Amino acid sequence: MTFYQFTTLFVQSSFVAFIILLLFKVRKKLGLSVLYASLGLFQFVQIFLSNSIDSNYPTNHLISQGSSIFVTVTLFALLIIYIKEDAKETKKVIYALFLVNLLITLLLQVFNWKIEDPLIDNAIANSAKPFKNSPYISTVSNIAILLDSLILIILFEFIAKKTRFLFLQIFITMIIVVSFDTIFYATLSFWKSDKLIPVITKGLQSKGILATYFSVLFYMYLRFLDTTDRDLVFFKIKDVFQPLSYKQKFETTSIDKKRLKKNIDY
Repeated sequence: MTFYQFTTLFVQSSFVAFIILLLFKVRKKLGLSVLYASLGLFQFVQIFLSNSIDSNYPTNHLISQGSSIFVTVTLFALLIIYIKEDAKETKKVIYALFLVNLLITLLLQVFNWKIEDPLIDNAIANSAKPFKNSPYISTVSNIAILLDSLILIILFEFIAKKTRFLFLQIFITMIIVVSFDTIFYATLSFWKSDKLIPVITKGLQSKGILATYFSVLFYMYLRFLDTTDRDLVFFKIKDVFQPLSYKQKFETTSIDKKRLKKNIDY
């Protein structure tokens, strides 16, 4: 990664992260709907960039702005919603992102067909390339974001049991999830291409850097800027994975009973 690419990613990712954290900060006044709408918009921007700009990068500079920034920040947004709100809200976002990506794919196919119609007078010579979105690639991307979301929740819960340090919980979770996303998406999307290894390598590099950077930003926000619900609850999985919730609910209840009994004995 060149210095120019690093600087560009840093500035762009900082701006996007600022938007997410600002909208989350004012959620008590505006609600979460504006944040959800922004995440839906990010999905379109990601696909648009992938179809128009990222595809023009030479192999040795193959860093996808759309994937590296918007996929990573979307996963961080899901995590902060899960931490500060509840599993029910997180489930809504996961379903919404899945449906939004599906609708974007369908709309791009429809508009691509219209733009390439020979009977249409394209007076300004707009290229149809940004609208050319492979249904297969879109399907892989949609499945990837769904799997990412579910793995993120399971992994965060698991790590939260191993360490109480919030930064490590966020950082380890996100590094693993973005690595999985990169390998899963690139392997299924470029398995026939000679760009497969460069795509995976550059993806792991750029997303790893951004995951580290976002981990610091989001931790600082949770630690110092969002003073609501300071006692974070990490076991709210019941609305997403019912079987796991019973075990965790039992474990949490057992610990609370032991603590209560110990206090009574004293």
